[in-house]
Amino acid sequence: YEKVTAVVGIHDLKKRRRRSDRIRVKSYHDHPDFNYRTFQNDIMLLRLEKEVELNKNVKRISIPTQEGDIKPDFVCSVAGWGRLSFEGEQSTRLMEADVKIMNNTECKNRWKKTYSASEMMCVYGHGGSCKGDSGGPLVCGDIAVGISSFGDRDACNSRERPEVYTKISAYLPWIRSIIANVK
Repeated sequence: YEKVTAVVGIHDLKKRRRRSDRIRVKSYHDHPDFNYRTFQNDIMLLRLEKEVELNKNVKRISIPTQEGDIKPDFVCSVAGWGRLSFEGEQSTRLMEADVKIMNNTECKNRWKKTYSASEMMCVYGHGGSCKGDSGGPLVCGDIAVGISSFGDRDACNSRERPEVYTKISAYLPWIRSIIANVK
């Protein structure tokens, strides 16, 4: 992870403007119970080498303050530099799409045992995440509520297998414990 960097304030990866656009990751904290096969506990916190400079392109975003579900059909947005289609090119421009929250029962019916309603949430819509977007945000209003985790192996934005996000609110105690020990 010594070569991992965070990209901040950039919409086009080909247009690098300042040295502060990319910040090295100093350390990381992956969830101790992460499971590579089931994607349970698919969450990681990164500590950057320096503080991010806030400006017109870089703002703070909140995370939930308590556990809870987002109402089904609520419109949220996703963003990333992933592929534009399943076999397509990786995007160099930050792409964003509106998606809707799927109810837990429907998601469980689609993903069966793979889906855990207490730790995950599904989204659906005309756009969304694709290969290369994992780890990207699901933002509802001005709060980051989810982290792109997995989807259909054979298609992006599949009707049969909706995109699954790690539910940030389920991990608030773990997040707080990491932050408390870092300061």
